[in-house]
Amino acid sequence: MVATFPKSATAAAVLDSPTSTFSLLYFDTQGICSSMRNLLALGDAQWTQLYPQDWMNEDLADKHSTPFEVIPVLYVHSQDGSETVPIAESKAIENYLASHFGYLGANSYETTQIQAFNASTSALLDSFLDSV
Repeated sequence: MVATFPKSATAAAVLDSPTSTFSLLYFDTQGICSSMRNLLALGDAQWTQLYPQDWMNEDLADKHSTPFEVIPVLYVHSQDGSETVPIAESKAIENYLASHFGYLGANSYETTQIQAFNASTSALLDSFLDSV
């Protein structure tokens, strides 16, 4: 199965809806998903944790079913479950969740400052992980 994406207007309606629910696909570890799980908890979201069944199996079916063949992936579901929008890449997921739940600043200055601190912290963590 290859990842599919809904049409833009449909996807925007699902992503913008206050009644959407969420599924987060990641390994059974803390890893880079801690901030995403925290944002979902802060936003009092209805969400479930999904785990890949066999990420490195020979046919790579799990991997091929995700956008860019990476995890984490946040699946945003319409209230009635008829539409699902996948969001890949940790920074995109974090930015979406922060914005969706109102934690990305009240104006463009605050948003820019939050994103700058987030980028700086991420760069520091990446550098630390590379050296360890």
